[in-house]
Amino acid sequence: MINNNLAHLLQMNVEYGDAETTGLSIPFSQWLHICFLNAQTSEVTNIRSAMEWHRLPNMEALIVNGYPLRSLVEENSLYNGIHQVIEYINQNTPSIWVFHNASFDSAVISNSIYQNVASSNLYPFKTNGNILLDSLQLVRAVKAFDSACGVQFPSDHNGHPIFRLEKLCLENSIGLNAHDAEEDTVALQKLVEMVKQSSPKIYEIALQCAVKQFAKQKIMDQPYVYAAIGTERNFGIRAITPIAMSEEGSDVIVTDLSADLEQLKDYSPLEISGFLGNRVHAKYPIFRLPLNKGITILSQEELPFVLKMTGGWDETELFRKASEFRRDQDLKLTAKEALSWRANSLMKEDPTTEERIYSHFPTQGEKTFINAFNLAEPEDKWQLIEHYSSGLEDDRFIRLARRVVLQNWREYAPPEVVESHTQWCVQRLFSEPMEQEDVHKWDTIYNCMNNVSRLRKKYPDKAERIDELEVFYNSIAAGMGIDLSKSFDN
Repeated sequence: MINNNLAHLLQMNVEYGDAETTGLSIPFSQWLHICFLNAQTSEVTNIRSAMEWHRLPNMEALIVNGYPLRSLVEENSLYNGIHQVIEYINQNTPSIWVFHNASFDSAVISNSIYQNVASSNLYPFKTNGNILLDSLQLVRAVKAFDSACGVQFPSDHNGHPIFRLEKLCLENSIGLNAHDAEEDTVALQKLVEMVKQSSPKIYEIALQCAVKQFAKQKIMDQPYVYAAIGTERNFGIRAITPIAMSEEGSDVIVTDLSADLEQLKDYSPLEISGFLGNRVHAKYPIFRLPLNKGITILSQEELPFVLKMTGGWDETELFRKASEFRRDQDLKLTAKEALSWRANSLMKEDPTTEERIYSHFPTQGEKTFINAFNLAEPEDKWQLIEHYSSGLEDDRFIRLARRVVLQNWREYAPPEVVESHTQWCVQRLFSEPMEQEDVHKWDTIYNCMNNVSRLRKKYPDKAERIDELEVFYNSIAAGMGIDLSKSFDN
């Protein structure tokens, strides 16, 4: 079964991609430029979008990606752009979709689909036979398990490995003008092809582990597995065994086999919940392993020499400890309660509409509305929204659909709603926070401009770009009747 699965994966079409965005906040940023490269045809497809009225781009993001400021207002609408992305994905389904730090790029695209009410399929890279492969996880696995294969890995001044795309390309003599979506995509293909040729076994295992069900079955069926966990000084190979699974099956709680069982028993569920964040410290004895992010996991049979790299353990000792951990029902119950503690603590604050993508998959009623909204003519969309507004249990797509109409076809919305939406945009982006609790999750004119001095020190060679951006933000504020010179020491 596994071999047949691998044979199928190796025959699939491969698509490489990259997205340049207005910032790093997935719910509150948007993509500006997405590039796809078809490995079979070598054809490159670029899709761009303009900035929406209720968002401001993060200044540092614009410094790094150098996105043309005219394109922020003159490009295709985000609504049309995301439909072009959906069409491209559908035309090339099924494929293996490769991104560097794929969890970010794919989440930005999924949120764009959600926020533009563009499709009921919010996760197109993982449905209809598609597979999402994270090249970041791939190169981490190569560094951990096959570092002598010929791929060169840069390191920082402390000797910790660096896995950023531009650094990897530089170290391996792959030309790259970093932070341009097309340049990044072309370079990414070259890097992955090099990895595939230099370390074919790790590539094959990574490809299989990109399928969540495969990874889940593998980690649950094996007494223990190995994974490259952590970043920078916390990066390393961990021998781990599962003790509990989340209800939806996307996360598994694992213990490091170097941990002491008796010590773990002393932890309360609240204490264990502190280990279950996105960052894993080298000393964490227990942590959460996401199965939907393509982390490469290896069994002992797949890479026997790993045993020499784990502090001298032998297979018998690892098997004994793994069996001991997995049999302990009290530890399992404590881990499950810790998951509940963490989930409840993260849900205390009511999410904004943008953040409610993960509330639940679209219901049948929501799917019907989404399909009808996209089929309706612009002049009919507002009436359609009103028709469905009282018929859905959750109003998230109703709120977002209104926002889409007000962004793209405001002439068909009631004048009083247009005026109210305009005031909402102004309040959202240009209200000055008086206290810490007033600071918004999204970028505002104030957090952009307050960072100018810091950014000038961080990017001394980008003074001209920063000057350009200051003029840009001032002109946006002036268009709203706001004089920023009264708020900032220029």
